[in-house]
Amino acid sequence: MTYEQVQRNTMKILLPISHILYAGTHSGVYRRNALLLLIDANRSRLHASINNSSIYRGIDKGTSLLSWPLVTGAILGAAVLAMILFVVRWLLYPPDRRQDQVFERNWLLWREEIQHILQNQNEVRIDALAHIPQTLRLRALQQYMQEHWDDNLILRLNPPVLEPANSLQVWDFLRNWQAAQKRLKNAAAFRPVASRLADQLCQLLGFTLIDSRSYKDLHSYVIKAPALRLRMPPMFPIVFLQECDLDAQDINDLHDLMGVLNTSSYLALLIIPDDETSASQERKLLKTLFKRLARNTAHDFMVMDFDDLYRIFVAKDPQKRFVRILLGQVDLTAVSPYVTSGPVPESMFFGRDYELKTITRTIKDNSFAIVGGRKIGKTSILTKLHRSFTDATNYYSLYLDCQAVQNYRDFCNAIETMWKLPLPDCSPENLMRLIAPLKQEREGQLIVILLDEVDALLKYDTVNQERLFKAFRALSQEGYCRFVFCGGRVLHASLHDSGSTLFNFCNIIRLGYLNPQDTGRIILEPMQEMGIGFEDASKLVQGTIDLSACHPNLVQYICHELTVQINARGDRFVNSADLDAIGSSSQFSEYLIEVMWGGATTLERLITLLMLGKPSVTLAQIEAMLRERSLVVSPTAIEQALDGLVLCSALTREEQEYYFTAPAFPSVVTTTQNVAALIEQTTQHLRSEMATTILPNGSSDLMLGNVRG
Repeated sequence: MTYEQVQRNTMKILLPISHILYAGTHSGVYRRNALLLLIDANRSRLHASINNSSIYRGIDKGTSLLSWPLVTGAILGAAVLAMILFVVRWLLYPPDRRQDQVFERNWLLWREEIQHILQNQNEVRIDALAHIPQTLRLRALQQYMQEHWDDNLILRLNPPVLEPANSLQVWDFLRNWQAAQKRLKNAAAFRPVASRLADQLCQLLGFTLIDSRSYKDLHSYVIKAPALRLRMPPMFPIVFLQECDLDAQDINDLHDLMGVLNTSSYLALLIIPDDETSASQERKLLKTLFKRLARNTAHDFMVMDFDDLYRIFVAKDPQKRFVRILLGQVDLTAVSPYVTSGPVPESMFFGRDYELKTITRTIKDNSFAIVGGRKIGKTSILTKLHRSFTDATNYYSLYLDCQAVQNYRDFCNAIETMWKLPLPDCSPENLMRLIAPLKQEREGQLIVILLDEVDALLKYDTVNQERLFKAFRALSQEGYCRFVFCGGRVLHASLHDSGSTLFNFCNIIRLGYLNPQDTGRIILEPMQEMGIGFEDASKLVQGTIDLSACHPNLVQYICHELTVQINARGDRFVNSADLDAIGSSSQFSEYLIEVMWGGATTLERLITLLMLGKPSVTLAQIEAMLRERSLVVSPTAIEQALDGLVLCSALTREEQEYYFTAPAFPSVVTTTQNVAALIEQTTQHLRSEMATTILPNGSSDLMLGNVRG
């Protein structure tokens, strides 16, 4: 190889004498001082001049596959590919899509910014959204309105401005709130501001301000709330705390204040004038602290801060928003509207449209008697009628609960106490002297007398020649007034007794179960107002109908138990397992039996037990089943017992067949009770009754008919 060839095909590299050359060979690694390195153009041979030695030549047998041209080509190819991908992305993701991505990444922060501006300035102008790209500002305001659909907000477009529809009312609230914060150290200055805030809140929610009182750092305003579909006290205090921090002494003072107010309310609303710029986490910590401090108190205290009140003021339905905030803090069972004893309130009255229309449309021409079993809703419908007649200008309604009325003296005392009418001579015959002048005084109005639970009074009157009910009949027939009686077995028997004064006196309405549509409303509407959700609403309704057969009191009981369950669990969601747990519980079985057997005789109870497991029975079959137990009961007694079971809606009759009105009754009883023991026990009771009622002719009478033994 010539010198020129070497110069043309190699690259000379000069190394300092101190550099060391390490060469790996098949015999090991050699270490030498390198003076000169020569690498050929193909980068496959190395020529090294070694100090005090000769020139070494090394051959790279594993020549790299990556030559410089190849690497260069790869880089250029990658660049072209990147350009292609960029163009494809540009085509597939236009600028609008990129804006969407920016919006989605930043929306949570932008939403907080809009809310902060709105709460502090009562409006959001588009140029105030400095942290939002100008092209996305209007979209952000529209998105905020969409997410806050239940807020009463309006978005003006020229120029774009977001503000509450009741802007002036909200602005007054904001100014008063800021004024309250500035006067926390001065009670004389704080009290008028608190009064203005209380007035604003009452006006917004439809409350009536009754009284005000101050005690230490607490300023209270007793209000009367409108009727809500919640079990709430009609009056409760709104209390403003003249400080932003809470401690145990504040709870003690709050208890003392409740005593000073001398209200029967267990509920109080405590308003803490915190800074409107406080973080949501700080507010949560404040409420958690209060809940811990008030945990063992006898009252239900609800805390509201700026954020709560602001959300109420801007809500489309402020009352609904107030209830939602309230339910988030109080014990759900304390405000649950479901009623299992006594009449239901107006807000929880569902159904009975046919009965109500029948009575209200024809009461001018007829008196009425409403009959039915226990807890079927007789008192509820009578109180509903009383409210309707009282609200109408052409009626004068007088309502009297006769459950505790056992004789004429009790009846007269009740009239004087409840109706505020003097009755000097307490006798049934003098009732005409009481109603006649009242008729003249109420000229143009029809007097409607509503008497509830008359069975005991009617029973007493029957053994006294029916003097009182004869007077009732005379007053009705002569047009002085009309009557609506409510009762059970005694009233039902008298209405069908041809020898009774009540025979053909009244139109009879027998109350049965509700229809499925009204049952569904009882289940869903109050729960929805309490903020309760459902795993499957239709399945819940159908399951409740299957358990209750639409018996109004059983429906109320099941819903109440569902409320107890989810309240104990700490959530606001009903699932299918909750209903299954109620249906399989011994408590529900006992309650179901109590409702179905309420007021039932021993014979009636035994008949229902013997019917378990049978789809339907006839009178003859029941007589045979009794004979199998050595009980010989007359067909008349059995028929009267069956009539009693039909009256209380335990059984339904179709032609000659009787079956359970509530299909769940047999399965619930058989799975939760010892049926054999119940039958044996009830049979023994019936034998004892038969043995103690032997008549002179040698037969026994159970007051339901003759029983031969």
